[in-house]
Amino acid sequence: MKKKLQKILASLGFIDKAKNRELTQEDWDKIAESYKKEFGADFYEDMRTAETDAKTAEENAQKAQSHDAALNLLNDIKGDDIVRKVETVIDENKTLKTEVEQDKPAEIKIEIKPGMLAMVHTETHVFGIEHDLYARNKRYNEISATRRIPQSNVSPDDMRVFESDFAEFSKMAANRFNELHENGQIATVKADAVGMDYSQLSNAGLGDQFVIRRIDAIISRILEIPDVTHIFPRRSGIQDRELITNAIFGEFSAAYQEGEVFKGDFKLQPEMGQVQDSMMKTKVGTFKWIERTYLGYLNTNGSDPFKPNMIEWLFMNIGRQLRNEQNRRNILGYYIKPAVGESGSYLNAGDGVVHTLLKYVENNKLLPFGESAFADYNATNMVEVIEAFLSRANEVIPNLAQFELLINDKHRPWFTASYRTKYGKDMDFTGNTLTVPDYPCNIRLVPNLGTLKLLILQIPGNMQLLEFVPGEMYSIYFERRLEDLLAMSVWKEGASASHVGIAFASKAELAANNYQLQQIFMNYPAVQLADGAVGFDLAKSLIFKTATNSAATALNAAQLINPVAGLVFKVECGSLTNKTTITDGDNFNLTANWTPTAVGNWIKLVYNNATGKFDEVARYVSA
Repeated sequence: MKKKLQKILASLGFIDKAKNRELTQEDWDKIAESYKKEFGADFYEDMRTAETDAKTAEENAQKAQSHDAALNLLNDIKGDDIVRKVETVIDENKTLKTEVEQDKPAEIKIEIKPGMLAMVHTETHVFGIEHDLYARNKRYNEISATRRIPQSNVSPDDMRVFESDFAEFSKMAANRFNELHENGQIATVKADAVGMDYSQLSNAGLGDQFVIRRIDAIISRILEIPDVTHIFPRRSGIQDRELITNAIFGEFSAAYQEGEVFKGDFKLQPEMGQVQDSMMKTKVGTFKWIERTYLGYLNTNGSDPFKPNMIEWLFMNIGRQLRNEQNRRNILGYYIKPAVGESGSYLNAGDGVVHTLLKYVENNKLLPFGESAFADYNATNMVEVIEAFLSRANEVIPNLAQFELLINDKHRPWFTASYRTKYGKDMDFTGNTLTVPDYPCNIRLVPNLGTLKLLILQIPGNMQLLEFVPGEMYSIYFERRLEDLLAMSVWKEGASASHVGIAFASKAELAANNYQLQQIFMNYPAVQLADGAVGFDLAKSLIFKTATNSAATALNAAQLINPVAGLVFKVECGSLTNKTTITDGDNFNLTANWTPTAVGNWIKLVYNNATGKFDEVARYVSA
């Protein structure tokens, strides 16, 4: 306690005032506020704890040197004096007035740490927060305070208030998310707000401060769900399309000679970053249904330290589901413009990393290591395949140490088993970074790849996730339609690399370039189909290459097993000998029959859960 008090007094410049016993009530308020911000605890409560051991306090006071007088402040406030001091602070801060409920302790505590905000209700406001959003004269707040649904029916005014307040709260939350992002505090909130700096709130009213802190608590709960931005950073401010320009420098050095003999050039190689419009529109249900479900949450989650009111609870749960869906979409998403009147899959609301990379391959900007030896691996040979892949990359990359290898998180057990089998020893496999001998690059684990056996080699941060405004997805508002409440939010997202390589007119020219200036490398995890195969297991990959067939072969939709709604997959021509074709109709919804004319032609399909058919997404057939 001594060190904490010394730190606060020093930070506020109160050392001399403490020595001279000149601290005013306003000074005490500042000390208590700073103490809460710094240590996440109540100053007077900690003083009460320190006073329970007078002997320890006296010994500490004897050891103090220049701060003796400051420390004696602890000894000046004892017993009933502490109670009176706390009561004074309570009277001066009306938000601390409380009504004692049967299932809540009588002790009054305020925790400024956003993860622990289960405060006591007052007669006028839930959680003691004197802000209009938490006023108990509103039906939804009174339900939060009493845990009882009023016998009176929900009035149109009740629903209008809920709609308006939810819109205001979600707008504040979205703005706070953006503010935290711009101030570089997202990681701090994500870590349960340990060390959060709330000094910028000093000019706000106490009610406003607590609203912001509760919003931070909700944001921290939403961010508990792991995402992939630690691997693929999120780039903001892209409204539609944006050129992500890179300068590529040629060779400059040469042996000295006199005269105007010049050498060296550079050119700009832009990448196009693009975001698509995404949305959430849902019929939440009736207000009565929301009330019953909310009370059910309170009754079944008694151990949850965070007891939100109805608006916070609804916002948090919608937000957590949106984040879950976006996390998966950021990896395997493929944007598909929806048919009029159809909602479509969450996976089709924006492009993810995998399909963005495949588009680079198809647009002759990225040449994958297409050897079949890199396309597949298992628990026995995974490390050998990775080492062969890195050896191949090492042939064309000047400095492999600058790169990182990304692998499927689901295959981590395969990696460890393969490593132990090959090297006969264990290693530290904790954390999200692995290594293999002889190759100086880290190996990182990427979630949400399904079963895809994809290997990506990049300079850290090259592949990026795109958005327009941070937190825009959480700007949710309600609209009433008869008895139902409808919820909606709109945002933009996508994926792009900062730099891939030089674009070529043909795959032959790309191959002839032999990876010069290419900055992303990958395998091509295509599943090779057997002779005469008319179907395959969609759980095995996203890319399927047709075979040299003994007879003419056409895919049968009924033989495409384990489809996932919204997950786009690719069928690629591997041979023109009795080539595999796809006929429109019979559960294939195509623009026309697909008949490849060259090896490498492809078609992309997606399973439509509403119709039970495989819809065409895109195709490439040589002229």
